[in-house]
Amino acid sequence: MATAYSWVARSIGLRPRAGITFETVARLAVATLRGLILMTPSNPEIISQRFQANPFEAPEPAEWSEPALAIASVVLGLLETDPEVEWTDEHERSVAAGLRTGRWAAS
Repeated sequence: MATAYSWVARSIGLRPRAGITFETVARLAVATLRGLILMTPSNPEIISQRFQANPFEAPEPAEWSEPALAIASVVLGLLETDPEVEWTDEHERSVAAGLRTGRWAAS
């Protein structure tokens, strides 16, 4: 899981905040999902309820579920913009190729 978070985060120009590792990000994301899964039998609207929100200052609000909002909040709260990643056409092609081929190696 940590490898997947690392590849995706680095591909889109993010890195862990100081003192945080991708292993920590993965453990906390999994723990959040497990908690929601354990709560679902007694509270099924956790997976069925959708709502409009804009928690990360996107241009427009979007439809969210509680699990999606929880995971996004945990992950994005532990990551920050990586100033060493320059978003170029070459970087974009590398990310697209990695997604197409399934090669999980940070560019």
